[in-house]
Amino acid sequence: LALDAPSALPPHVNIAYNVIVRGINAGEAIYTFNFQGADYQATARRQITGLARAFLGNSQDFSYSSRGRVLNGQVRPIAYRHEDDRRHRVVEVSFNGDEVTTVATPRMGMGHPPATPAQKVGTIDQVSMFVQMLMAQGDPCNRTFRVFMDGRSRFDLVLRPNGSQRVSLQSYRGIAQRCEVQFTPIAGFSDPLVDCKTCKKRFRA
Repeated sequence: LALDAPSALPPHVNIAYNVIVRGINAGEAIYTFNFQGADYQATARRQITGLARAFLGNSQDFSYSSRGRVLNGQVRPIAYRHEDDRRHRVVEVSFNGDEVTTVATPRMGMGHPPATPAQKVGTIDQVSMFVQMLMAQGDPCNRTFRVFMDGRSRFDLVLRPNGSQRVSLQSYRGIAQRCEVQFTPIAGFSDPLVDCKTCKKRFRA
């Protein structure tokens, strides 16, 4: 789905994902987007399910929210928040022009190395990224998302065309464009980036 302006979007959009690992359902993520004029509000819930939950418990269960505006087809987040079920750490990010500020309670590390102010300019949070996907103009598989995830991790998600295929889903039947996705880490990850040099290859799909 790709629409050119907020006015063309329905007032409510829901997206649900299932995570399948070697044929086993390992998790789910549910996103809800509400649009009013140029403004959007979004919530999301991610949790481990099935057999994976027996090993990981609630360590990967998170609740998210984000709000912002869509101006000239570009998403401009204003505020982002998430809380995890295990530590109950609350992370809040404010986007004020070129200034992006993170407040975590209790405090958290900001990665090795942490993202610099310059690296955070023009970024969007990972929930708002889905809003930008909905606002795609032209080829939806020919763009780059500059993402500031979870209030500390800075990466680029690069999409390139990778042909098309016929799909038959409950929500859509027909020809779908297929994208090649490349994950490019930049800063703010828990492990030193020297250990993530293979991420570009590992995350290609």
